[in-house]
Amino acid sequence: MVIGESNSDMTITEEDMILDLSSCILSVEVDYDVVRYALFDESSSAAIVFKTCVSQKEIKEDAYLKSSNDFHKVFITQSCADYALFPSNIKGEINLAPYSNSDFIPSLDASLTYNEQSLTSEVKSIFPGAFLRHGMSSLIEGVLKRTKFLIGTRIYADVKDQLLHIVVAANGRLLSSVSERIVDSQDVIYHLLARIEAYKLNQLEDVICLSGNIQTSGAVYMSLMKHIKDIQINKGFNYQKLLNDSSDVNKQEFFTVINSFQCG
Repeated sequence: MVIGESNSDMTITEEDMILDLSSCILSVEVDYDVVRYALFDESSSAAIVFKTCVSQKEIKEDAYLKSSNDFHKVFITQSCADYALFPSNIKGEINLAPYSNSDFIPSLDASLTYNEQSLTSEVKSIFPGAFLRHGMSSLIEGVLKRTKFLIGTRIYADVKDQLLHIVVAANGRLLSSVSERIVDSQDVIYHLLARIEAYKLNQLEDVICLSGNIQTSGAVYMSLMKHIKDIQINKGFNYQKLLNDSSDVNKQEFFTVINSFQCG
């Protein structure tokens, strides 16, 4: 199977596919010392490859994380480090000097500012033309797009290794967004139960959407089911996995790279 058409000599064989990288889009997530990515075919928006690199050795040896790869586009999402969210109408009155990067969020008419962490800079040096955004920017933008015409309150929670990103929206309007530091599943449960109580979620009508390091058989999911009946697992939107059916991919773990691709 050949993905795309190009005169480029840059191809990689993946399972039974020959990938023309100049017709592919790479979406990378940097999460402290972990790098996750997905590779998409530009014409069909189909996801082709999912990969997690958990060490510097794996990152340096990975076939796709090479500066010689001529992708059509590269998106890099930083899911860690502090950030601040400023409405555009007051941005000029605030000292943004502590932050080197800024993402504009059209749905809010606001900017999210942050600094690159070292691993993000390392990945960006491989792909200097990449589009860089903070994970919370893509999460907020994605949530507001998808809840624009929905009724009721929804909590979106993206669980990382050391952080929990939470976005609360009601009737297409952002109520809050925050990142909490976590150590284990009990921390995740605590922070989400606190939001359920704070926003008075209706047990039968409102929704919690989980993504990231989460399983339907895990403590977080089972605990929340006692408080909210509709607990959804976000695995990404409008994509097709082209690996063979036996491939074991925890798709919700790659929600951020899929969401960043969709928002890009």
